Amino acid sequence: MKFIKPRTLRPFLVVFALLLVVSVSFASTGDNDNSSWTRDDAAHLLRRAGFGGTPVQIDRLHDLGQVGAVDYLISGKLPTGAVAPFDHVDLEPFKTDGSIDLRQGPERQFEIMKLRAWWIDRMIRTDRPLEEKMSLFWHGLFTSGIRECKVPRWMVEQNELFHKQAIGNYERLTFQVIHGSAMLKYLNNDENIKGHPNENLARELMELFTMGEGNGYTEADIGQVARALTGLTPRRPQMGGNAVMIPMRHDTGIKTIFGQSGNFGPNDVVKLIFSRQYPADYLAKRLWVFFGTPDPQPQDVEMVAHALRSSGWEVAPALRAMFLSPDFYSSACKFTVIKSPIDLEVGTVRMLEEPSDERLDFAISAGARQLGEDLFQPPNVKGWPGGEHWITSAGIYTRYNIATAMANGIYGANAFNRPRDFNPKAQQKAAQKNLNAPNDASAQATTASAVINAAPDNSNNSKRAARREAKQEQAQQQRQKIMQELRDMPPMPAPSEMVQPAKLFPQFTKETEASKVVDAAISRFLQQPLAADKRQVLVDAIGKEPLTLGQASSDRRVRQMLGLLMSTPEYQME
Repeated sequence: MKFIKPRTLRPFLVVFALLLVVSVSFASTGDNDNSSWTRDDAAHLLRRAGFGGTPVQIDRLHDLGQVGAVDYLISGKLPTGAVAPFDHVDLEPFKTDGSIDLRQGPERQFEIMKLRAWWIDRMIRTDRPLEEKMSLFWHGLFTSGIRECKVPRWMVEQNELFHKQAIGNYERLTFQVIHGSAMLKYLNNDENIKGHPNENLARELMELFTMGEGNGYTEADIGQVARALTGLTPRRPQMGGNAVMIPMRHDTGIKTIFGQSGNFGPNDVVKLIFSRQYPADYLAKRLWVFFGTPDPQPQDVEMVAHALRSSGWEVAPALRAMFLSPDFYSSACKFTVIKSPIDLEVGTVRMLEEPSDERLDFAISAGARQLGEDLFQPPNVKGWPGGEHWITSAGIYTRYNIATAMANGIYGANAFNRPRDFNPKAQQKAAQKNLNAPNDASAQATTASAVINAAPDNSNNSKRAARREAKQEQAQQQRQKIMQELRDMPPMPAPSEMVQPAKLFPQFTKETEASKVVDAAISRFLQQPLAADKRQVLVDAIGKEPLTLGQASSDRRVRQMLGLLMSTPEYQME
């Protein structure tokens, strides 16, 4: 049996689809004894509540016991004398000089690239993986897109809110989200005014954020909630902060929502929604689908919903109930979900124990975007569909390339070294032109405004052409500045430093056989058995010569084997 090759995608996709069908068809819900907390259970918990774990991290989490492990991931607290599975890391907030909203063209796009890379770096280095995973969950539930918002700072503020309330209170988070400028702009509430209501935010607030489509509300309720939200609009970017209420735009008339009448405003809407049962049922199922299985059992959903209602909408008890459920550790949950692009890339880097690197962060962000998970830009208000939608004919080839590059320690190594629009001759020519230009400031006034204010016989076409030329020149200058900044990044470490087999498999201190290293790699990265014929392919890929980890030739063979291992259908599952 052979592994993925660029020219044999169709057979691979057929096999991959069959594996998915088989894994789901034979899943059962009663084969896990919750009283027996196994190491495999600990590994599964780390895969779902985080981004996977190394053997040492899995062992340490298993040593905490099931309750201790769950509590540690949720709260970060440890039993007395216990060893933390993850070393503590201080993570910095996203840094900007405050002009992010004033920038245009390439400069703005570059700041957005930096924002995505910053979040990738957090996910790779964090010692609180569940916090990052929940921030991703909220980003996919309360969707907003940076393209529609147009103001990057609003998305930064929303992401800060998701991190702050990652394992906080559902009702409070909902209130803060709809009072945030990002959501108000994304769903056009700045156009929701008295006498001319815009129902976008009202509809999605109930349908996608809290209650579920068609659950507990009517079309009339949508219109009434929209009236209650009139006048709530984004605050000007330079002012910062949350939304502002414009009284003259707000409808102060009586509204009837869910059978209750009153002069309701934005602050009342969330209270009315959360006075009902539907938000608990809705979030409980969304949590199960995200962390557990696409088809959770009704009793499991109700257990999590009850935890939400009884705790006053606190998320921590709901997560605790789910992660302690026997069904969470059943074969219906284990290895039945396709890894999202972020899970695939971030998890691979963490399990390879690659050192933190800025170029790698940019490459992961670009790879996730290519695979369909563009951070800060969900495809639509419904978020990412996930599941089988992550796998396409083009996407599986990209996954293969990314896994191979990561395993060989070269993913991102060539990023930005020779950008496509970098033209040394053109730069030299432009520099010479500047040297030959007059030094007088008035002689150098070639901006659009100078042209517009010139002789009155200039035609409108000339003015537009001048503005266009000035804008293009400014964009080109920005691109050159950005490219220089990217080229000035420190180079990535050599592949031998990025992926160190001796560090990954410390048990092999002396010369060893290929089969033993392959078995260790399967245990570390797949965390499930691999068919004998596939295992043999991995053994053959290393070759018959003995291995001495730490030696260049042996390490190169091992890295190549890891690339093949990560291109299997099994590695795409969690």
